[in-house]
Amino acid sequence: MKFLEFFKRKMLIAHISGIPVLIDMRWIFVLFLMTFLTAGKLQREIDNYFTSFVFGFLTTLVLFASILFHEYAHAFAARREGIGVLEIVLHPFGGLARLQREPDTPRAEFRIAVAGPLASFFLAFLFLGLMLIFNAPETNILSLIFFFLSLLNFLLAIFNLFPGYPLDGGRVLRAILWRRGKDLTEATNLTARFGQIIGIALIVFGFVLI
Repeated sequence: MKFLEFFKRKMLIAHISGIPVLIDMRWIFVLFLMTFLTAGKLQREIDNYFTSFVFGFLTTLVLFASILFHEYAHAFAARREGIGVLEIVLHPFGGLARLQREPDTPRAEFRIAVAGPLASFFLAFLFLGLMLIFNAPETNILSLIFFFLSLLNFLLAIFNLFPGYPLDGGRVLRAILWRRGKDLTEATNLTARFGQIIGIALIVFGFVLI
């Protein structure tokens, strides 16, 4: 039981612009799982497994830093709208920027929601550019790593734009519905239903792939 309680805890790892950044301890398991999976992919290009493990570990850290950048973009936009940020939490399935309160207007909600995907798209194109720069035989491993990071950031942005709350796309849809006359509670309930439908669809899709 104490072992399970340990993984329910959160650990403070940094402050960024005064915002506490915490990790869910379950994130550590995902960190090593992703490291081993990435190392396995990289070993096709690197004969030495230890070297591929180091590159896999560093690549995974950059990926989680990308998720942190995504969440910080939400936090930055929220502060621009006059909303305080309680904390940013990295967990096994992504991250969360916890705000002190809901936005006051649909426009503020839209700006805060869209900031995360825009940050991820920016990183996707940045890593794509680095992939093209290092696309040479002697730097093939770096090119592969940058392609991997570009693809994952692109997929992160696309996934978050699905129109179901609490995904960013759901918050964008909530802002649109709010703007068109629905109150915030009604818009939230409606987009939450879309989120449930998306969740069920992803589960079914997962079983089909299996």
